[in-house]
Amino acid sequence: MRHLNLLLPLSVALAACATSGLGDDAILIETSAQGRLLTGVACTVANNAGNWKIITPAKVNPGRANGDLHVLCSQSGYRTAEVVYQAAGVGTSGSSVGIGLGSGGGNVGFGVGLNFPVHSGGGAAYPARITVEMNPL
Repeated sequence: MRHLNLLLPLSVALAACATSGLGDDAILIETSAQGRLLTGVACTVANNAGNWKIITPAKVNPGRANGDLHVLCSQSGYRTAEVVYQAAGVGTSGSSVGIGLGSGGGNVGFGVGLNFPVHSGGGAAYPARITVEMNPL
């Protein structure tokens, strides 16, 4: 029982750290043409939360995943290019309750687990880096 009293606070502390949801949601937007980095391209990044106009390479922070992320880029001498990302898990609540019972070696254990999001949103995120391929005319 003494070991259980020591492990319980440690496991709660570790779980809280692992699920804090804090972090940098900024996305690096880059453009390339024929495998080479292409700078100075005008792009619009948009999702359900808003839209942002940037010149590549640039970072944009659309926040946690909120619908499809559209990146539309245009540059003279190149075809307009659009990339659309769908974040997995959009629309999920992120909350759950679990109950478990286990035994082994003559001991019986019982546990209850709770999972709930600390941040707003369902826990989905966009990629940290997006490269849009531009094709010459």
